Amino acid sequence: MTTEDVAQVDPVVRVLDFVQCVRQNAFSKRPGVAVRTDGHVLFGYAVCACLGRSSEERTFTLEEQLADYRTLLIMCAKAEGFVTEKSPPKALARNQGVIYTITKVFRANTVQSIAANVAAALQSDPVERLKLLSDNLAHLGEETMISNQEINAVIERLDDLVRFVQESRLDDRLKDALLRTLGLLRMEMTRVNIVGSDLVVDELDRLLGQSVRAAITPTTGPQHQDGVEVFRRSVDIAETVGRLVDVGQKVYPVLERGAELLRQLPF
Repeated sequence: MTTEDVAQVDPVVRVLDFVQCVRQNAFSKRPGVAVRTDGHVLFGYAVCACLGRSSEERTFTLEEQLADYRTLLIMCAKAEGFVTEKSPPKALARNQGVIYTITKVFRANTVQSIAANVAAALQSDPVERLKLLSDNLAHLGEETMISNQEINAVIERLDDLVRFVQESRLDDRLKDALLRTLGLLRMEMTRVNIVGSDLVVDELDRLLGQSVRAAITPTTGPQHQDGVEVFRRSVDIAETVGRLVDVGQKVYPVLERGAELLRQLPF
């Protein structure tokens, strides 16, 4: 069972999807994406590709590879925690053995490992046991899949905000920071069903913080007017995302601080 089959999703399903991607894509020697001189594709590339990171260059920077490898390890830890929490006592040790057999393969490698070797280490029997475990625990998942229509609606609002920021009278440094954050938030929305919502919430939190700064610096004039509009649109995006994923603990305090600051300003 994979994320394409269910409305509910859990960390085990996400790890299973990643395993199947690495095994099925056969990241062997390939021109255009190889980072080793011998032509072998590195595991860091496979991690980025299988976690849905987009690239126009058919390759990924070391920074991107390390970031997504960290995301993979977090996914593994969440899957292990989910199995431990949801397994019945009599099956706990067996289920933990199933998930640990898979996750230890990823922990034993790095972004510099050869992707084909990692795929070979994910042997058929342990993967089949992971599939059975995923099926057995699937009804206990607490996170709902987000539809493509809902994702695209958020992306459309992000693209509108990008265009507004590009044409705005904001300070160039702040404008660059906003555009970078919007780009990252857009990417994380495109792969939210693959890696989960944590990275979406992180980038949304960063966007709101930057939009508050845009609205209050300076406190008057054209830059201020554009900054207030950026804040308002960012809040609108946050509210839309908040209906899809749990953003409360991290994002709502930022919204409250921003709203309080704006109430103190003359309009």
